[in-house]
Amino acid sequence: MKHYKRLFPNISYFFKQKHNNILPDTFNSYILNKNIKVDNFILGNKYRNEVLSDNTEIKIKDFGAGSQKLGKETRKIKNIAKISGSKLNFGLFIQKLIKTFEIKSALEMGTSVGIATIFMSYASENIQIDGIEACPETANYLKSKIKERNIKNINIYNNDFDSVFENQELNNKTYDLIYIDGNHRGEYLLKYFKILKEKHCSTPCIIIVDDINWSNDMFEAWRELTKTKNATFLNFYRFGVIFLGHNLKHGVFNVKFV
Repeated sequence: MKHYKRLFPNISYFFKQKHNNILPDTFNSYILNKNIKVDNFILGNKYRNEVLSDNTEIKIKDFGAGSQKLGKETRKIKNIAKISGSKLNFGLFIQKLIKTFEIKSALEMGTSVGIATIFMSYASENIQIDGIEACPETANYLKSKIKERNIKNINIYNNDFDSVFENQELNNKTYDLIYIDGNHRGEYLLKYFKILKEKHCSTPCIIIVDDINWSNDMFEAWRELTKTKNATFLNFYRFGVIFLGHNLKHGVFNVKFV
């Protein structure tokens, strides 16, 4: 428990200005002063630790650039989690984001073994999460863990992103929060952003784009996104956050993620 007591006082440093007066005051004050339930964070971290030590082997069907980093067709859950799973500080970040902006609906594109998914699920009793995972055995693994925990607010779609959109599997659902963590190709990021913005973004909406510095291709796609009008872009280097329709200062801001 001492570990968590040390961690939580440092929440305020998750958003540090790289330059003076770079962040909108409303965002800065809200995110720094909102508290989350320690128990909810501990539950998310308990799941994270579980998958990081899970020696279960599953067969992987690769989609996109990022999933090919491990190379092997059969992989251990713990190795998948180590490469593609969310870090502890990101779990805390996303729980605070959900609490701060009172997120009721979220879409996660690329759940992998579900570390971020579970953190989001425990962030609020009022949130409903749809997750997309293309690899069948990875999706089935996450579904089994959701059932094991009797979690009722997560729904998993087992399909690739293009098929989900082309088949209109999401119907006309809109989301307060969208987390893109898959494919890792710039042209597809731009394609998915356009679809999401036009069809699946609530008003207002927050979009998190992971791995914006994965490659030059991804970074150039991120730079292209920042040309979107009437939006706020926060660049945390490893990931970017886009605020659409929020009462925040518009522009592009570089933020240190501690």
